[in-house]
Amino acid sequence: LTLVVLTPLLSQEVHGWSVLVLGGTGFRGHLTTEQLVKDGHNVTVISRGFRYWDVFQRLAPHITHWRCNRTLARDYGGGIVPQSGLVNCSKLVDSNATFDAVVDFS
Repeated sequence: LTLVVLTPLLSQEVHGWSVLVLGGTGFRGHLTTEQLVKDGHNVTVISRGFRYWDVFQRLAPHITHWRCNRTLARDYGGGIVPQSGLVNCSKLVDSNATFDAVVDFS
């Protein structure tokens, strides 16, 4: 007989999950981000910081936003530019945050 402890699951339902959403303010991701916020989850969004419509203004008071462009830039010879990729994502790289779920719309 295996005993499964459900306490962590119950506490997540009561207090909400910690969710990381990549691309959570864009055309595809903002509806999911809005629903997660409405459902009481703690949402951290990583996005390039573009202000589509009024989405960011609506979400900003309810989320943690980390501006980050994870795209790796390449020089003309095909090499990766040193100031691209996760180098631009200091809040993500330097964070010790943990997440219960990750959603990627990027």
